[in-house]
This record gives sequence, C-alpha cells and structure tokens, in this order.
Amino acid sequence: MFDDEVPFSARLAEYKGAPTVRENLTDEVFASPGRNLDLPPDTRELVWQWIGGSTYSYAVTGDGQRQLLTSFKQDCLEDTALAEIQQVMASHKTVSIEKLTDYDLYYYSHHKRWRALPVLRVRFDDANATWYHIDLTTGELINQLTETGRARRWLYNGLHSLDFRFLIDNRPAWDLAVIGLCSAGFLFSSTAVVVSWRRLIRVRKRQRAKQS
Repeated sequence: MFDDEVPFSARLAEYKGAPTVRENLTDEVFASPGRNLDLPPDTRELVWQWIGGSTYSYAVTGDGQRQLLTSFKQDCLEDTALAEIQQVMASHKTVSIEKLTDYDLYYYSHHKRWRALPVLRVRFDDANATWYHIDLTTGELINQLTETGRARRWLYNGLHSLDFRFLIDNRPAWDLAVIGLCSAGFLFSSTAVVVSWRRLIRVRKRQRAKQS
C-alpha cells in the first residue's frame, strides 16, 4: 500500500550524479581535510557532496551549524539545487516552489531535535504528486514525499507516534498524552485478563462438579 513508484534512493542518485566507482573520483575529493579549505572555527566534520555530478563540501561545527566551503556559493546554491531537481523530474511540470523557514505539518522536527532549515519544497504534477525538500544550507536532497507518504504521515506517524505539532512542540503535553493512552491500553488489557481468568475458573469448577 505504501510503496512508491520510483524509490527515493533512485531520485537521490540522479540528483547527486555522484561517481559509483572510487577510481572515477578525483584527487580533490579525497584531499587532506585542511588543504585549500577555509575552515570555520570549531570544525568537527567535513562532508563531501555532489549536485548534478559537481563536487562540493561543507563543514559542520560543534554547535551543528553547516557552512559551504567549495564550488558553490550560498547565494547560487538555491538556483543550482532547484535546476537539478527539475532536471531529475524533467518529464513533469513544477506545480509550486516554496521556501520554508519554519516547520509545518509535513516537514517538522520530532520534539525540537535538529532538522535543517531553511528548506526548499518543490512540488511536481507526476502520478504520485511528489514533493521534494532540499536543504538550502548544504544543497542536500532531504526527502521525497508522495501522496501516499502524506497519507502515511497521518495514518501511521500521526496515530502511532502522535506526531501532531501541538503535541511534539510541547514535550510535557506529548508525554502526558502517551502515558494516558498507554495507561488506558494497560487498563483495558488487564480487564480482559481478569474476565478471561474468571471464566476459566467457572469452567474448571463446572468440570469438577461433573466429575464428582
């Protein structure tokens, strides 16, 4: 029921255009971390990425901030990423392009955990009514959200994990809701066990009465 026509991994590979064989990678990609790179203070991680076959990199600092280092300038990254996802979906029309600077019902953080902002949401008119989210700081393609995925967001995540913004943005409220529902479930289960146990006792008493 929840399978998509084209897996996200396939779309992601097209978007990146990254070489699949190590021998095809240039020496620049595997350069020593500090060479020719203007690293920000407190750099903890270096990440090499691709968009449309072009290599670039970004640094991750101790506070989780991302900063581009090579190839792409921040002001042209949005245009590059948008052009590439439209190329990936070249056979379909772009329905809308939206820049998100805050979370909403379909792109959100669980209990205020870090998740990239701002992001670009691009919608297409394919059979699955697909949406894509792109990190505007690093250019990475974050996810693919189809019509089925949006339904699953409510039917599975919403009902099973209570991923409603008014709850996940207010952690005590989410905790109380989960504890309350779990307690109700435990109560109903306990009631069923008690009823079943009493029935078994009555059956055994009747069997003993017949035997005597």
